[in-house]
Amino acid sequence: MKRLAILSVALLLLRCGVQPERVLSGEERARYLQEIGIEKILMTDGSEEGRHLYVLDNKATRARRLTTTPAVRVGIWSPDGSRIAYTEGNSLNVMNEDGTGSQRLYPSSGPVILSFKWAPDGSRIAFRVGPPSGTVYTIRPDGTGLTTVEAPWVPTSADFNNPGEVAWSPDGRALAYEARYGGDTVPQVYLIGADGTGRRRLTGTAGAARNPSWSPDGRRIAFDADTRPYTISADGTDLRQLATAFAIAPVWSPMGQALVYRTLSGSIGVMNPDGSGRRQIVGLASGESTLFKSWAPDGSRIAFVGLFRNVLSLFVVKASGDDLRSLVDDVGSFDVRWGR
Repeated sequence: MKRLAILSVALLLLRCGVQPERVLSGEERARYLQEIGIEKILMTDGSEEGRHLYVLDNKATRARRLTTTPAVRVGIWSPDGSRIAYTEGNSLNVMNEDGTGSQRLYPSSGPVILSFKWAPDGSRIAFRVGPPSGTVYTIRPDGTGLTTVEAPWVPTSADFNNPGEVAWSPDGRALAYEARYGGDTVPQVYLIGADGTGRRRLTGTAGAARNPSWSPDGRRIAFDADTRPYTISADGTDLRQLATAFAIAPVWSPMGQALVYRTLSGSIGVMNPDGSGRRQIVGLASGESTLFKSWAPDGSRIAFVGLFRNVLSLFVVKASGDDLRSLVDDVGSFDVRWGR
């Protein structure tokens, strides 16, 4: 995802000594994707006039367009890779992986969809809408069972500028999200059952708490507060600050051995779950920000989008910061289907 608004990416000075000389050719890219275990890449183009959704698999030298209307903002694979959820204009939609069977789940006449996420088993999609409410819903991918998980709250414009993602627990029983209720002076991270019961505030930090990310075992949640990274037990105890330096949007690797984060300058960094071993793996040429997007299942690589030589490109780099590859240019948002 994970912000689901169009990716805010920036000028990347790719780490000293690891700058790619060029974008891989179609044949080179196909071989490389097979080598590192990427089956397919779902992506939008980088056009400002309107974006189509494309798929690029590891046996093809060119991407194939899936949509007919250039209004797609983001697309995400279902957990089994058979379906695609995507936002087109203000609507939430699903289609089959080959682009057939498109169906609208949530109407385009409603508020904009800020973020959405498949449940781990693919049975439902959680999504959050924009002004005037910020309501969190879930819906089945066949369009039935629209459920209000969390009633409207009273967001400010600043809250909607930083909507965060709705994050499913690994077992699919709960959702973590950021909101501001009652006496909250800044957004906090809340947990709620997937059926809409048992809402509780997880954090109580002085600064805004954002970007919740569950550990793979569901025991801890990473987040940032006042631009510093933290983890906390899912029961709200054992709060740990991982760093005093600016580091936001920490995301667990699939095996739980590391967290990836963004720095003040927008660089990409990796640290151990206890905050040790912090290291920058991609640096920047400007103060803009880039967005981490996808870990390899074994935690060995990270995929992200950046502006390189004035072209938005999709990159893959080892978690060590080595072996940086530029896969394709003119990219907006993307989602990677890694092999298992």
